[in-house]
Amino acid sequence: MNNRQLKQVRMFIRMRLFFAKSKLTFTGFLPLVQLIADWLLGLTDLEADITAQGLNETGIAKGKLDKRTLMIDLIIPLARKAKVWAKKAKNAQLVALFNVHHNNFWVSEVEDLALAKNIIAALNLNATVLVDYNITALQLTDAGLAITDFGTAIAKPEEAEGIAKTATEKIALGITTLMEELGDIDDLIISEYEVSIPSLVMEYKTNRRIGEPANQHTSMKVHVYGDVAHSTPILGATMGIVELGRTVATDVDGMAEMSQFVGGNYTLTIVAKGKVNYTAPFTIKVGKKMEQDIILTPNIIYGSVTNNGKPALNQPVSIENTNLQVMTDNFGNFEMPDVADGHGVIKTSTPGGDSFSIPFVMVNGEKLRIDLAVV
Repeated sequence: MNNRQLKQVRMFIRMRLFFAKSKLTFTGFLPLVQLIADWLLGLTDLEADITAQGLNETGIAKGKLDKRTLMIDLIIPLARKAKVWAKKAKNAQLVALFNVHHNNFWVSEVEDLALAKNIIAALNLNATVLVDYNITALQLTDAGLAITDFGTAIAKPEEAEGIAKTATEKIALGITTLMEELGDIDDLIISEYEVSIPSLVMEYKTNRRIGEPANQHTSMKVHVYGDVAHSTPILGATMGIVELGRTVATDVDGMAEMSQFVGGNYTLTIVAKGKVNYTAPFTIKVGKKMEQDIILTPNIIYGSVTNNGKPALNQPVSIENTNLQVMTDNFGNFEMPDVADGHGVIKTSTPGGDSFSIPFVMVNGEKLRIDLAVV
């Protein structure tokens, strides 16, 4: 899916929750009830196609660890909050499912994916009541897309081509159909309720919006990526304007925006864990909008691993107390991107249980060589 399709799907999820919340209000308006029911069935079919695409596209090795980490980091906070609800609802099965920590993941790629999919399915099934626990439609959508993205990364290439192509075509058609059907729903809801229940229509229009609302103020918007192909948006990077003393975090699309400030000369900063800090001056006129695509390069540790003087093939190299781990290649070499600034310990372990570690200090923007030798 392209970026606009992703935003449309996120809007669809918001609309599903709105329709569930407003179900009683619409009860007596039978044509609207039928339209919404048909639309929800179409959304269910679309989600099945998205899942099929995610599980069957050609595997992408690059960024697989990042995708796995993002999936886990998004799903755990939602599950922990949902566990509290499940406990209050006395649903022991869901309490057990939602009672997860990081040590419940990092078992195997397939098992991690299966666990995350089970959790997101249960969260979506109970999404209406979980709103009270600050589990929002956008959070569920972001977590679901991260799960699909990780599924894509670990899929077997031989399972991919035909099913993925078909799923991609069906997704495009499904989104187009759902958008057209929403147009008919717009006409019924707005015409029927705009005068009698204006707050309902205002909420409907807010959820119906695709992406960010138009902004008439002076604003700076950034899209932050981890690669030149713009295929890896960075979630949680900090965008700052030094002179304003303000910061904001990027969303799952790598987007962040700061608005409502006067024109003038400013300094833009972008900071993300494991990436080289970005700093650049910019000038903007009052009432104007600027937009930039920014690529952050990673901090990197690279080197070689030897075992009794010989290159160690397919041997794990990791950073203690982090999720960073890579394997050496056929020549015993490795490269580990996205290493956070500061002090750390890099280590390796042989199949026989022997290990070797070296402390290091990572400085922003550094490409640090470390060779590990197990004797």
